[in-house]
Amino acid sequence: MVDTKLILQMAAKDREERRLKKEYGERYLGMAVLSELSALTPENVRLLKVKTSLGKPEGKAAPAAKGAEKGAAASKQAETAPKTLEIDGFVTGERSMLEGTLSSYVLRLKGSPLVKEASVQKSVVEVLQQNKAEGEVLHFVLNIKL
Repeated sequence: MVDTKLILQMAAKDREERRLKKEYGERYLGMAVLSELSALTPENVRLLKVKTSLGKPEGKAAPAAKGAEKGAAASKQAETAPKTLEIDGFVTGERSMLEGTLSSYVLRLKGSPLVKEASVQKSVVEVLQQNKAEGEVLHFVLNIKL
């Protein structure tokens, strides 16, 4: 015979475990993104700027400015706001390999479980002067949806 009380307890325990995992995932998303970037970025790709927009963690309550309704609306907006990452960097190496290296990097990022979508916003070959040495680099800006 099926004990409904036991099943309800197991279901409640499962819901609580899922809630905790989701909370931990949101709390440490920034750290996970940086870890993933460092693991996927090849040696000849240099990151100049990494800008994130991760929204507020679900556990944090949005302060109500002028009433509970406005606070609830702001909280819902924060939840639905897309989590994004903007990467500004450059690729070094042989001129003929710059575009291929960037394409390979974008594909590696797209293969990450954290990345929903990745696109190149800007890709321009520039001359880099560093310590009296000159070379061409591919300056890029990537937009990533998490």
